[in-house]
Amino acid sequence: MISSRCFVLAICIPWCIFAKVNADGVPRSNSDAGNSVFEAKNGVRRATAELVSSSILSFAHDVGLLLNDDVQFGKTSIFSPVSIMSSMAMLLLGSKGRKYEDLRHIFGLDVPPLRDASNAFHAEFGAMMEEMQENSDALLTRNHDNWRNTNVAFNIRNKPNMSEECGSAVNSVIKLVNGLFVKNGYELNPLYRDVIYSIYKCDVIPLDFNKPLARDFINDWIFKKTFGKIIGIVTENISADTNAIIASALYFKGFWVNPFIRGATVIDNFYPDGLQRTPIKVQMMATAGAHPYYFSVEHDCGILGMPYINNFTTMYIIQPKNSSRDKLSNLLKALNADKIEGLISKMVYQNVIFALPKMHLTQNIDMKNIFRALGVKNIFAKERISEEPRSDLAERTWPHVRHSITFPTDKPVNIVHAPPTSTEQLLEEWISNRNASTNLLSDLFVGDIVHKVDFVVDEDGTEGAAATVTYLKRSGGSVLFRADTPFLILVRHDPTKLPLFYGIINVPSPSF
Repeated sequence: MISSRCFVLAICIPWCIFAKVNADGVPRSNSDAGNSVFEAKNGVRRATAELVSSSILSFAHDVGLLLNDDVQFGKTSIFSPVSIMSSMAMLLLGSKGRKYEDLRHIFGLDVPPLRDASNAFHAEFGAMMEEMQENSDALLTRNHDNWRNTNVAFNIRNKPNMSEECGSAVNSVIKLVNGLFVKNGYELNPLYRDVIYSIYKCDVIPLDFNKPLARDFINDWIFKKTFGKIIGIVTENISADTNAIIASALYFKGFWVNPFIRGATVIDNFYPDGLQRTPIKVQMMATAGAHPYYFSVEHDCGILGMPYINNFTTMYIIQPKNSSRDKLSNLLKALNADKIEGLISKMVYQNVIFALPKMHLTQNIDMKNIFRALGVKNIFAKERISEEPRSDLAERTWPHVRHSITFPTDKPVNIVHAPPTSTEQLLEEWISNRNASTNLLSDLFVGDIVHKVDFVVDEDGTEGAAATVTYLKRSGGSVLFRADTPFLILVRHDPTKLPLFYGIINVPSPSF
């Protein structure tokens, strides 16, 4: 059985129109090509990658703060920053004017040093996501956290082995897919189509939105891309004023390097409001061994890492000392992206006895209010008026249908791919064409932004309950880390530093 399986549909944006620009833009000159940012040296590229990862982690942290304090009111929140931002990056490429400035703001592209490096940002973000999914050799030239160079000394012996069943499938998987569904007859700029495929591997699929099966086709596409874990993100028939829908889906499956011991999982207490207040009952998993760990005196919190096998991904648990919902909220306000990265940079392997709740978290998030709170307003300027409020998406269900839907048009599916042109050339040509328009306002507008998550953390398969109980009781653990009070989760792909998941766990689910 896998140790952690996490599935998410990142973002689905109905009622959006992409900027249609003048096709007779200013051509790119040969002299400009020589000054392209893409010809920078590796050191400059690494600096750009740092800016990309920091931008997305900053976004994640800001969203977490808003969900925890203003939307969820101390409940548990979980979302996928990298998947949301891949969709927003495609919107950014298709926007102009005030709406472009809005979207640029959430990426931090409106302030130095990113202000003059938007092309480099897109190219590097796309490359990072591709390398992350392919687990390519290029990852070896990216970030290596200090704790991975620590000499590991196991003072706790007789660590249980993985079962043969788990051992046959220990390769972790990261899969991020993007799709742009365009209404039949809507004229999408061909260059825009090419550039989003080249950078973000986004397939462009024409679809007859006037037919009821259009919704089912999109839901079925998402269902298949997430291996059946995300069902029914589009809950209603598609409105007549919809010209395009962006869908982004992230699938992650990982196996712990140091698995939890199934025989040691017990019903135990979790204290949302501190050890002196009434607890709830949860399933608490346990393990022991060498883990990256650091305790910050400055922030009065501990951070522990649970690495996954083979793909350099790690779940980081950040917990205030004597934690409670209030203390976690205060810690979130004190931290930022740089400080979180600073905590990770100081981690070293230590022998740890570790307990963590077994969790299955599901959540629907209406991201529109979140983006408004972050300063993104102009993309919602032309809103669709609906008699039915759209604040109850979490309560809605999508009826089960057969998952072999045929394309609901008279023509076969036509997935359009980009021509064999370099990403750098496409980006420069697209930006030149887009900026050549004298119209300062894009016709881009967004009706809804919906985020749906299914996130599971459980034990990895292990052998021998009796042996594992003995293992836990042995001496030698220099750190006892019990996640039985509120904590922060960050699932990060370490070489790229891209945050796959970000969660504020105030009340684990399920409880008993």
